[in-house]
Amino acid sequence: MTPTLLLALDAENLWIYRCTSPDHNPAQLFHYPLNLQASFATNLSEALELAHIADAATEKVCVYYSNVVVPVPISEFSEADTEALYQSCFAVRKPLRVCYDALPAEKINLLFGVPTSFCKILEETFGVVEYRAALTPLLHLFSKARRSHTSLHSFFVVLHSQTMDVVVYESNRLQLINRFDVSAVADRAYFIFNIAQKLRADLEHDVFILAGDRAVVEETEAEFRRFATNIQPFCLSLPVEGSPLTVSAELPIELQAVVFA
Repeated sequence: MTPTLLLALDAENLWIYRCTSPDHNPAQLFHYPLNLQASFATNLSEALELAHIADAATEKVCVYYSNVVVPVPISEFSEADTEALYQSCFAVRKPLRVCYDALPAEKINLLFGVPTSFCKILEETFGVVEYRAALTPLLHLFSKARRSHTSLHSFFVVLHSQTMDVVVYESNRLQLINRFDVSAVADRAYFIFNIAQKLRADLEHDVFILAGDRAVVEETEAEFRRFATNIQPFCLSLPVEGSPLTVSAELPIELQAVVFA
């Protein structure tokens, strides 16, 4: 197997996950908080050095970038218009390379942007790089999980310290994807239950599934229970204690979905 390097990247963190066999044994994980005063090139170079990853250019490299996404129905999708469409939805502060992931089960393509400066450095470092939206692997799992729900609405909430992604299904139809830049637990509840009210959700029976950073999930679950009954954590089948793969449980939820799905 060609060694595979998975990178998860957001505005403040870089995670590097390297495996050399199909069963992810052995696997190597490294987390690097970005120095926001330094260039991305400097951050990446230092992270690779600290992670002891040599000959990176020979790796198969896939980058999962965390950014706001735009779902576009496949029936209305035009690849030539992706950049203009994405940038028209947001106040873009820096040049972006607009990419997309196909989700045929949902009948959408998911647009997302990666800073062009990041792409340049990544490709100079690794050669060929594959880009994916960080949310995409979770959407594949959410699509499967919703089928076991008997409620009309299923709310999937992906929580990190500074962001919250919300994915809502009505029966078997994807109804909404949105991201909020939010850190206070009360604000998370405000945005979620404002959405729930607009969708006329049943707060006793509709299900709210929370995924993401453990500490953030725990405090958010306690707050959400003040307003709704059916609050559940999103669980992946992680390796048993003592397994060489146990280190991967420290991965962000988006990469856990890649490794363990």
